[in-house]
Formats: sequence, structure tokens, C-alpha cells
Amino acid sequence: MLLYYVLVFVSILNPAHPTRNEETFMKVPQLISHFGYMFEEHYVTTEDGYILTVHRIPVGRDVTFNRKGFVLADAGFDVWMANTRGNEYGKNHSYLSVGDKAFWNFTWYHHSRYDLKNTVEYVINATKQEDIYYYAVRMLSGVPLDVPHFLKKYFAGFCSVNVMSKVCNVFLTLVGMGTEQLTQFNNVITTSLPLHFESRWDVVAGHLPSASSALNLLHWAQVLRFHELRKFDYGEARNIDVYGQKQPPLFNLTRITTPMFMFWSSDDTLAPDTDVREHIIKKLGNALKGSFALAHFTHIDFILGLRATEDVYKPIVRLIYNDLAERANIVGNSPPAQNHYSEVRMDKRHDEELCDYTGDVLP
Repeated sequence: MLLYYVLVFVSILNPAHPTRNEETFMKVPQLISHFGYMFEEHYVTTEDGYILTVHRIPVGRDVTFNRKGFVLADAGFDVWMANTRGNEYGKNHSYLSVGDKAFWNFTWYHHSRYDLKNTVEYVINATKQEDIYYYAVRMLSGVPLDVPHFLKKYFAGFCSVNVMSKVCNVFLTLVGMGTEQLTQFNNVITTSLPLHFESRWDVVAGHLPSASSALNLLHWAQVLRFHELRKFDYGEARNIDVYGQKQPPLFNLTRITTPMFMFWSSDDTLAPDTDVREHIIKKLGNALKGSFALAHFTHIDFILGLRATEDVYKPIVRLIYNDLAERANIVGNSPPAQNHYSEVRMDKRHDEELCDYTGDVLP
């Protein structure tokens, strides 16, 4: 896997094999401008001092908070794209430098508890919107699990894509290196990229992977080991100091009441079917209004797959449109929102079904 990235890097830099796409080395602002969109850069300082760059495509009036900006911008939304500590746009701090050990003392819990929460508060304040629609790639880093009232207050709708309740063994290997900062090499990329990105591999390789902390990977490894969503386990002695108890506290998904929709696939080896059903769907209960079970989607396909636009992003747009219509009381023949869950199997594209969506349950 490491050899794969080395070869890609060498190939990109090799003058005999120039890159086929000029976006390969562009930063996010350049990419947005390159495709003809307006953009803004905003800076969010978290409660614990991290300074995060947030990119905005200021189109439309209904605020959508996500990282798949162009599809939603084309749909007329005001799009804000977040970043997390440690990645390319999250390496500034009020008093720490990236060379300080303390800078990398974070896990995915901090991404949700501080990065997401403080960024959303910034967006709400900047736009004066009462609530927003939020799209997350992963459940764990995309939801402030210990502050469910925050979700209820701000999020009009939530689309969780690629819920991840397990992590592959490669993370355990990487954590064993013992470095303070690790690059998240994902073995799924090595199997997905050659199949789906023959003409765009240089762009993907030019922007992936991004940096994170060894502690973050260790936290993922604990999720794998214990099959539970809980805070980081420091060991009994330290846990008592940090949490006041020997075992780290569990995150209670049943406390979340914000309406959600979920896209997932049984072919995603990082989110096994049984884990999604047992540890996510059951625990979310009535908060989960529906899910899209996609066939033949690997982990990376939800983010960069050739089918993602038609099978994930456009359906999300339609879900938002329908919710806006219901909230504005302009859907004359739509049934009232039902407080129950529906799963849609998408073995192939069913655009006609998605276009007919008029409520909480797809036909």
C-alpha cells in the first residue's frame, strides 16, 4: 500500500509522464475558481484553539453544510465545506505549532465535539439562518455525539453517508508505528482507484491522503476492538482522572432525535452490514427516517465514485427539496411526515423512485 503511494507520487513528478489533469496540484480555492464558482474563505477558531479554514460557495439561500459542494451549489444552495484539525486546512492553532506533540493530541471525538460544533455555530452566525442541512461522510466524525441537543437546535436534516462502525486492520498496523502524526493510508484506495479513476487518478493522488494523529487512529482501533461507540480509552488509571470512572463513557445514539437519512452499502468492507444494522440503525430508532442501501459501493465510492453523483448526491438534493417543500406547506398531495423508518434497496439506479419521493418514506 505504501509502495502504491510512492509510485503514484513518483509518476506525478516524472516529466516523462506529465499529469493529465491540471487540477492535480490545485488547492480548494483554486479548484472552486477553476470550475467557475465564486468562493470565500472563512476561519473558525475552536474552543480549544485550533484554527480551521472553511470554504464557502455562496449560492442560494438555504444553507447546506457539507464537502460535496458543486452538486449542491448547482442545486442553488449556499454551501459551506468544513475541515478538521490536522488536515491540510486545519494546521493552525492559537498557541501551538504542528511540531508540538500537544497539537496532535486529538481523536475523532474532538472532530465532532469541537471542530464540527464550532464551525456550525460560525455558519449559523454568519448566515443568520435558523437551521441548516448537514451532510457527513462518516457518522463518528460527523455528529457531536455527546451534545444531541446541538443537533436538535441547528440541523433541519441530516444525511449520514458511509456510517463507519468498524475499521480495517491496516489502522492497527499504522498505529503500531508509534509516530505522533500519521497519514491515513487506506487499503481500500488501492483497490478502488485503479477500477474507478483511470482518467483522474492523478487528481485523487494529488489531494489524498490527508494527515491525522496517531491517537485518532488508535481511537478507531478501539472501536474495532470493542464494537462500541465510546470515548478514548486511556487505561483505567487515566480514565479515572479524565472521566471519573474506570471505563470510558459510551455515546448514547438513542438521545439523538434530529431526523436523519443514511446511505450505506453491504459491499463497504469498513462498514459491515451487521454493524450498520445492529449498532447504528437500531440505536438511532425514530431519528432515522430512511436509508439507501447501495449495491457495489466500496468505502471510497461514497466520496469519489463515478456513481456517487447519481446515487448519493442528487438523491440528497431531492431529500432536501422535499423537506423544504413540506416545511413551507406547499406539497399539496404529500402525506404528513411519518415517524417510522424505511429502507430502500438500490441494486441499480432507480431515479424514477427517487424523483417520486414526497415524504419521509420512499415508495
